[in-house]
Amino acid sequence: MGLPAQARLRIERAPAAPAGPLAAGIAGARPVTTSRQLQRLIAPLHADAETTAEQVFDQVWHGIPEYRNGTHGHDAAEIHEHCLLGTRVWHQSLRDRRPPPTEALEQLARIGAYKCRIGMPLGSVMQAFRVGSMLFWEQLVALSHEHDGVRDELLSKVSLFFLQHFDQVGEAVSRGYHAEQRRTPRRDIAPLPPRPVFAEPLTERERTVLRLLCAGRSNGEIAEHIRISQNTVKYHLKAIYGKLGVHRRTEAAAMAQQLGL
Repeated sequence: MGLPAQARLRIERAPAAPAGPLAAGIAGARPVTTSRQLQRLIAPLHADAETTAEQVFDQVWHGIPEYRNGTHGHDAAEIHEHCLLGTRVWHQSLRDRRPPPTEALEQLARIGAYKCRIGMPLGSVMQAFRVGSMLFWEQLVALSHEHDGVRDELLSKVSLFFLQHFDQVGEAVSRGYHAEQRRTPRRDIAPLPPRPVFAEPLTERERTVLRLLCAGRSNGEIAEHIRISQNTVKYHLKAIYGKLGVHRRTEAAAMAQQLGL
């Protein structure tokens, strides 16, 4: 099954990735031979790609900060379309027992280019594909638990095919992303704001308290670690907040990271 028309219109805004490197990647992968029993078991997965895509979308939308709530100009429908494409490409490869075709890899490369244009970090894009691959693998593992007859086949044959598939998918997305980076002129990078200059530096004890705070220690744990009372910890925190110009622990930790304390 191909990409929905609405999704195709969105990602075809990006030029196609060069065919040569993608074709080379396809040539490096091998088909897999699977039994008729396994083919019967995986057929419903392909037929129910929408449900699987919904599960992938839910984990991506709520689990990856750069995707959450439409960050970077995404909307839910657009992310769902991309999840559906990735799901269908995997299910089709598994059903046909062959690596993904050139057309599918080019569509994934266009998604990579699109993510680059809207400012999505490549690491977050690849994390989304890893989320999908983990869910697909869990589906196969569930089949092996339910049907002993295909367990060895999944481990000896399909697992390697699975890894090769997602190597190719990841390479296609990454190539599209980097190709778009090379086409896009570098934007001017805004200079970092100057570090604040404090009238009074932190004492050695205050630095120790601040380091423990950044490590997530509670007031009680800080007091126990450096053998002072909790009231004294509060006194030091008040002094630290004043010198850093902050009002709460999270702000103090962020300022400490910015200043390299």
